[in-house]
Amino acid sequence: MNDADIARYRALFPVLERVTYLNPGTYGPLSTRVADALREWTTMLELEGPYSPIAEQRGHEAYEATRAKLAALLGAEPSEIALTRSVTDGTNIVAHGLRWQPGDEIILSDKEHESGWVNWQVAAQRHGATVKVLALANDEEELLRRLEALLTPRTRIVFMSHVSCITGLRIPAARLAKLVHDRGALFMLDGAHGAGQIPVDVRALGCDFYTGCGHKWLMGPQGTGYLYIAKERLEEVESVWVGWGSRAAGKGPGDAQLVWAEGNRRFECATRLWGIYAALGVAVDLIQEVGVERIEARVRELVGPFKRELAALPGMELQTPHAPHLSAGLVRLSFRGYDHDQLARRYEDQRMLFQYSRFEDGAQTIRFAVAYFMRPEELQRALDFLRRCAP
Repeated sequence: MNDADIARYRALFPVLERVTYLNPGTYGPLSTRVADALREWTTMLELEGPYSPIAEQRGHEAYEATRAKLAALLGAEPSEIALTRSVTDGTNIVAHGLRWQPGDEIILSDKEHESGWVNWQVAAQRHGATVKVLALANDEEELLRRLEALLTPRTRIVFMSHVSCITGLRIPAARLAKLVHDRGALFMLDGAHGAGQIPVDVRALGCDFYTGCGHKWLMGPQGTGYLYIAKERLEEVESVWVGWGSRAAGKGPGDAQLVWAEGNRRFECATRLWGIYAALGVAVDLIQEVGVERIEARVRELVGPFKRELAALPGMELQTPHAPHLSAGLVRLSFRGYDHDQLARRYEDQRMLFQYSRFEDGAQTIRFAVAYFMRPEELQRALDFLRRCAP
């Protein structure tokens, strides 16, 4: 990806003219294409009416087109994709849809987002299952050894983040999936920080389930997400949330012969705002236009030197692996004694966006999220700012 490419893609994100945007790991910036798609949908509803034939037709066509686009991005079939509101939706669909038996075991990593463990904890409490915690390791072989030690004949499912939101570790998913499947268990990935910044082929990864969102690295609207369920696993997940959108046939109350909608559509139970899914499709188009392999290569080119310079700052502990195959665009650091007031005012004073926290014991953390459209001088600006904040 050359300078002309970067300039062309940056021009699609007006926020980059005003802000050093180092947080697509929370919310990705909207491109003009996505914003235009949202405006066009709203204008069409305003002028035609939401129940008009044109709105119904365009909405349905755009919705299904986005399903197909996500399937192509993930290496899946359209029928294996459910359109959701978030990663959390997808996790809940699986966690509460599996047919649990008392004594089943769930393995989670110790570096999951809250929405990546609380749903499993509730499912375990309801059904008499047990949650076991896997301590992540930045060493690939050690991680495999730790997981192998936790697996038993009662293990039902292993759930992990493809890229950890806590440390930025990119797990060796395919190797982990093989280990899990060899022991007769299911494997699910939280893809919040996967698709959009690294290549994702769900078949090659070997996962049974993959849940993701539109508003981070895909840079689509909030309130959009997706869930991949391998067609071989579809009948293992019951529909817990059901409604008119879940079924294909059924006569009415008292009819026990409900026929569910085809494929993963059975998990789309209620009314959706078609316009945000149309805009998500536009966001996916841009990712495909740039090319996920090119995105991965560009981010790797930016992040390698950035991590080395961050690790050299006084008192900084880099939590993200240096190894390119075990990391992506998320970079996490822990430290103490840096100027809290300056860091807290990073947006107001510096027009700089990244995730920062200070805890009661004085510990501080920063998470940078580096997208393909960033320039080296912007990362240098962040480094210079941290140097000014250093003790």
